[in-house]
Amino acid sequence: SYRPHLTLGRVNGGLAPEAVRRLMDSVGQARGRQCGSFTPDHLSLMNSELGAGGSVYTRLNMAPLAPPVRLG
Repeated sequence: SYRPHLTLGRVNGGLAPEAVRRLMDSVGQARGRQCGSFTPDHLSLMNSELGAGGSVYTRLNMAPLAPPVRLG
């Protein structure tokens, strides 16, 4: 069944267990840190279907976002 979620990153299979552990440790150490910034101008609702060659992504809808408001 469908479970709404937000994907921020994906690691495909093929990583050795030790590499996965190191990656997860690094992600944990970065918690709460700012690693850069960006200003989105739209939000896309995507559908993904897993196929033999990997996932196929289709945009279902797109909503523009208002420009950021500068304070001060």
